[in-house]
Amino acid sequence: MWDWSAWQGIGTVASVAVAVWALVSTRGTGRRADEAIVAAGRTATALERMAAAAEALAIAEAHEAPTPAAAWRVEWLSGEGYLLHNDGTAAALSTRVEAEESQHLPIRFPDAGNMRPGDAHTFMAHQTTATRDTTITVRWTDEDGQEHSWKRPLPPKR
Repeated sequence: MWDWSAWQGIGTVASVAVAVWALVSTRGTGRRADEAIVAAGRTATALERMAAAAEALAIAEAHEAPTPAAAWRVEWLSGEGYLLHNDGTAAALSTRVEAEESQHLPIRFPDAGNMRPGDAHTFMAHQTTATRDTTITVRWTDEDGQEHSWKRPLPPKR
């Protein structure tokens, strides 16, 4: 008949073989996941550098322009706090920091008022698990009454 002890031995060996195979497979998956995390970090760093370079270029262009203009820069302070700088050569009137409602990125202290060149305004951006896009929009009016807007993703928290 059936020798159950022999089948139990075979079952044990098969179970150990499956466990070893799963362990080896998991290690490979973990390594690939680690590599993906490193690659994502590199991509994020490259995007951050590109955004900083675009800010610097816009500020330089504002300083070289024949007519004064506001130019913006955002930096992370701590927690949910950010600092909006007017690094341009003109005042920005009725300045406001906004995010689209669909972004799930509530902004506290959005009204910056009138910002002269060199001024900065502190605001809070509350990122939640529902936040998919951290792009803010800065809206202002220049001294001639013309409305302007500028968009940028929030800088990373370091």
